[in-house]
Amino acid sequence: MKKSLHLLLILISSTMFFGCFGNKKPSNYEKEKQKLITELKQYEWEEPEKVISLIEPNIYLSEGKSHKIGNSKFGGTPDLPVNTKWPNFKGEPMVFFAQINLEQTSHLDKENILPKDGILYFFTHFNKPESEYGSNYQFQMEKEKYQVLYYNGNLSSIKKTEFPKDLPTEFNFKEVPIDMDLEFRLPATTYTWKYQNLGLSEKDNELYEEILEQFEFCEGETTLGTPCPIQDAVEVDWAYSYLQSRDYKDENIKKQVQELRPDFINLLSFGMWGKFEAIGISGCYFGIRKIDLKTKDFSKVVFIIQDT
Repeated sequence: MKKSLHLLLILISSTMFFGCFGNKKPSNYEKEKQKLITELKQYEWEEPEKVISLIEPNIYLSEGKSHKIGNSKFGGTPDLPVNTKWPNFKGEPMVFFAQINLEQTSHLDKENILPKDGILYFFTHFNKPESEYGSNYQFQMEKEKYQVLYYNGNLSSIKKTEFPKDLPTEFNFKEVPIDMDLEFRLPATTYTWKYQNLGLSEKDNELYEEILEQFEFCEGETTLGTPCPIQDAVEVDWAYSYLQSRDYKDENIKKQVQELRPDFINLLSFGMWGKFEAIGISGCYFGIRKIDLKTKDFSKVVFIIQDT
């Protein structure tokens, strides 16, 4: 088993950290997925098909170079359509986290989960920082405190904006362009509905957990795939947020949460560290139910924060 584990760690680490395709052409996607499947079958799983079923595409977000208007980015100011106002909460402007140009994700989204065009804009309200450690905020926010806007009109109608004068200057974050790559990954956590309901054998579960202990797989920002939690499963928090409940003891609520868990799509997951530290150093997760994504109803997006 030790030899098998060593070889598997080499395989998974090269896939997870460097991606199994990087900038390869879309025609190679199925080939690269099959290559990972073939290699996984070489190892000492009792039920390899179950492990293979965990493989999922992730769109990995990294720092890019292009500041072209309309391109994907973290921070800075949004490139909004003319006459679209910067969102606010009770008259106070929200923090702009990111915009994702869906034309940039379309050639990577092989399973056609996301819309093929348009731009998503991610905003959340935070109070002015109280100290060097950032703002005071709830990990499950009221729906009114965050918005995801969707624009799918002519991109010639968008324009660069200025930071609102009444936005705390600490929240005038630097613009970081985004590059994207598609990676096939195994979920980097066992705290997910997909893994917990798979029913791996004791031996396979032990091997999987040994792999997770060896490497930090939760680096980086992603769209799609399983987001990396800092605490419990992210989809559990999404479900509670969707139900607008914090009652973790009510059996009826718990049942609804279990039913909702597999229904969420990772729209955008990222860490505040390095980009938004004036707010804090938590993990941020925007999720949406499959039916709401299909109808492009981004008013139904849920946003949660996790921390240690």
